[in-house]
Amino acid sequence: MEISLQGFHEDVATLACTTELAEGVPVAVTENGTVAAATANQPFCGITAGPSRDGYVAVQLTGYARATYSGTEPKVGYQSLSAGADGSICTTPSSGATGRTMLVLDVDTTAKTAGFLL
Repeated sequence: MEISLQGFHEDVATLACTTELAEGVPVAVTENGTVAAATANQPFCGITAGPSRDGYVAVQLTGYARATYSGTEPKVGYQSLSAGADGSICTTPSSGATGRTMLVLDVDTTAKTAGFLL
């Protein structure tokens, strides 16, 4: 039996952005009501729910999200995640970097995507 967590507890906010952002990019708050792509190993507050338009972007802040991962494959269960260098997510390296603990629910190693709860 297949299950789907898509749509579970999704909350999306429209925020300002200073650069163009694609869908599925981890973002961080840069100033009041404004986000930008999170930098490598930076904790992220959410994932863009669509591409930016006219200086605004929809950001998913809670619920089940899927994103491309880079580096070490995340494992299911609680993991410390942070932004990757290329608009992806990654498991947070233990060498002084800070991430955000999230529940990883599924990993697709072929597509290099992970599903997790924000």
